[in-house]
Amino acid sequence: MRWNECLKRNLVERKRRDKKLSFSLMKMAEKRIEFFASKEISVFVLEGVYEAILELCHAFLALEGLKTVSHECAIEFLREKNILKTSEVEFLHRLRRKRHKTKYYGLVIDEQALREYIESSLKIFTKLKNALKNTLDYL
Repeated sequence: MRWNECLKRNLVERKRRDKKLSFSLMKMAEKRIEFFASKEISVFVLEGVYEAILELCHAFLALEGLKTVSHECAIEFLREKNILKTSEVEFLHRLRRKRHKTKYYGLVIDEQALREYIESSLKIFTKLKNALKNTLDYL
């Protein structure tokens, strides 16, 4: 589902722009990454990294005065605002689906695949965090 579809389906709420909330979400995401980076590779680390990325998505949304409970829409916002490349957004959607399958259907992911997902996710996290910091510094 693309961003326009999220808006049409009323999956996005308008709120007031909230720089303080955005900053707070960024700090929480940084703490989450710090915590999970110290752990052994596991599906729980992958879930933690995914949640940290999602927190950064919500931080960007807060700056725009938007809120959504849809993970898909939060990720699509990054495409809409050209914060991430299409390939990075598509990776996040694959990660979202994998996380869903592990969390709710018991999908087992082998250690090598977990390592690759986590490594790629950490790169995206860093890119998002830097972009958010730059935006917050500018405001």
